Amino acid sequence: MRLAAFDPCWPEELHAAGQLLDYWTHAAGLLPIEDYPLCQSLIHETFIGWKKIREWGEANPAIIAEFLAYLPANGAVKSLDFARERPRGKWWGWKVEKVALEYLYYKGAVIVASRQGF
Repeated sequence: MRLAAFDPCWPEELHAAGQLLDYWTHAAGLLPIEDYPLCQSLIHETFIGWKKIREWGEANPAIIAEFLAYLPANGAVKSLDFARERPRGKWWGWKVEKVALEYLYYKGAVIVASRQGF
């Protein structure tokens, strides 16, 4: 479906209000929050990188547990918020913190609260 002229701030406002979900189905996009259960199962079938990220997450349970403990106490975070250096992941030079957040995102344990660029 295509929309006629609309205010470009509209998607960001709806996302900030929790009515749209930032998620990856066949491409990154904003979707109605009601579609989240459908998207979560679809990601595992369509996103080619999920297998590698899943394997990494399953091989690093201590790092995943660290993030799952960190997030409730600290709220929304970006991978840029983590300055400490660890060995980098294999994908595009991502640091471990970025790979851990991606794993939790694709697993459905966290969602994107806001986005400032892509």
